[in-house]
Amino acid sequence: MATHEQDIKTFTISACLTGTFSMALLKSHFINKELHLLEKIRVRETRIYASKDEEIIQIYKNRANNINKFNLCYMIINYLDSVGYMYIIGPIFAPVETVYDSVKNTTHIHKQLPIESWMPFNVDEHFFKALLLEEFLSTFCMVLSFGSDIFFYGYIGYMIGQLEILNYILLNFETYKERIKQQLNCDDEKANYVTVQLCIKEHQIVMGYIDDYNNSMRTMMLLDFLHSSAQLAMISIIILLCVTDNLIKIAGLGFAVILLCRLGVFYWLANDVIVKILKTAYSYLTFVYKYKDEILG
Repeated sequence: MATHEQDIKTFTISACLTGTFSMALLKSHFINKELHLLEKIRVRETRIYASKDEEIIQIYKNRANNINKFNLCYMIINYLDSVGYMYIIGPIFAPVETVYDSVKNTTHIHKQLPIESWMPFNVDEHFFKALLLEEFLSTFCMVLSFGSDIFFYGYIGYMIGQLEILNYILLNFETYKERIKQQLNCDDEKANYVTVQLCIKEHQIVMGYIDDYNNSMRTMMLLDFLHSSAQLAMISIIILLCVTDNLIKIAGLGFAVILLCRLGVFYWLANDVIVKILKTAYSYLTFVYKYKDEILG
């Protein structure tokens, strides 16, 4: 029974971590395929700064600063959690066992690695070599995983910023109409028409970003959701099976914190997008009702 439980524990831990690193590689593949999204953002940013519209530039900067601060906090929390276990808790507090070899009639010391891994050499004889190799590969995978998360957080945050800009333009239609009237030296009717076209174009651009994201990433996001659900189930199994193994319990709880943190961020950002879309939709409907003649004309 003990051996059976040990096999289940080893398999579950390995499957949980393998899934994490595999999903990080899959995310990186999707990002690499959709680099045109970043090019669109670069072009859009150039146009925003070229417009010399201080209010819109300030909205853009504020959103960018908020995204950068959030990403920094996310990286720090996750690195402290992951690196703290891999480099401090795991190596120092890993259990040491004396293993008896009945064939050779000898005993040797076995120390558990922070992550159950297969190595192409004897881990007990070359423990520190195995530990360094595991830490290097794990750090690489962590950077890949957190980096891909930050890309998605940043892109969703960017869409929120564009919705804020569109909402600002709709709420300040008269201000932009007066600016266009002065620039073109035209009457109110033409200024209304040009400003309405500007608002419609801005709306199409923002909706285009959302459509691009959905078309490019919906498959990956569905796989990530299914993968996260499976991971939560496996973490529960690990914690239940390792009642007496404090090291693995700490690792499992730490992993659960990271997983719940990133899922919570995704849901929080998605909720923010929905709220901003509803606000923009209200502003847009008010705008359409007020200037329906210019839009239909």
